Amino acid sequence: LCAWPPPGGRRGLSRPGSARRRLAALVAMGPDPVLEAALTQLAALSADPDTARPEAVGSVCMQIARWADGHGSTATALAFAQGAAMASPADASAGLLAGSLARKLGERARAETWLRRTIVLGRRNGDRLSLFQACLVLGEMQAERGDVEAARGLFLRAFRGARRSGFREIKAQALHGLFQLAAQGGRPDDADVYARSTLHAFGRRHPRVPQVARDIGTFWLERGKYAEALSALRLLLPYARRPVDRVEALAAVARAAAGARNEEVFDEAAAEALQLLRRTPPEELKSRPLLDLARGAAEMQRWESAERAAQLALDAAVRS
Repeated sequence: LCAWPPPGGRRGLSRPGSARRRLAALVAMGPDPVLEAALTQLAALSADPDTARPEAVGSVCMQIARWADGHGSTATALAFAQGAAMASPADASAGLLAGSLARKLGERARAETWLRRTIVLGRRNGDRLSLFQACLVLGEMQAERGDVEAARGLFLRAFRGARRSGFREIKAQALHGLFQLAAQGGRPDDADVYARSTLHAFGRRHPRVPQVARDIGTFWLERGKYAEALSALRLLLPYARRPVDRVEALAAVARAAAGARNEEVFDEAAAEALQLLRRTPPEELKSRPLLDLARGAAEMQRWESAERAAQLALDAAVRS
């Protein structure tokens, strides 16, 4: 991974008149004002590369990379993020962005190279935020690869560092990663501990609460820990606004409430779910929430409701 050349070694990077031609092209295109401002600044910097400060080049490249990523141009974003990292080789955050974008594009080897570089730079330069974020992303990649021990080590490093440094977001994400490893790796007792810590770390208003609550609630539901599952799954309800999402959340809550012998919550959740189901076209019905309703109704000995939900689940499975 080469760096921006030092002064005296940048001759030939820009031809005479090239900056003027770039500016004329920009005026003709009329791009987004945010992008136009960044590209204009980059054109001005490239007009005299010998005097351009690497930090300024890196900063502009990062602005363009983030703009491109936000507008769905991931490959362009990666090119400029790599440019930023090479222009400012001491900037760990640029390498983190490059690694994350490479992962998004499925370029695992490139992503791992940038992320490991970020970890080294973050430790060397004191950029703990980039360091722990890189540990998280690399840990997720190792988990996907099946290297559980490497993933656990990276998540633990992110968790411990974030706890010491007060990075609550990273701490919560690391705990979620540790929970998933334990749940999938047949360590239910460890998973229980991480599950509780994860829910506490994220709180009730974090954007990732639906995913986290679903993961943890389903885990507890499958283990027969119905009271714990109910407390997690009820966190889904404020976020489940689309009818199909709300039916799934309500059905899971109803099943957990039945197992916990909470008749009041079961009746409320099941009634709302059935009301929504009556307005749902048959071809849009999914078998999983219907099975949850059937199991919950059977647990509560509501045999007629259980039979009806089970038949609807069978019909939905046959159609799919």
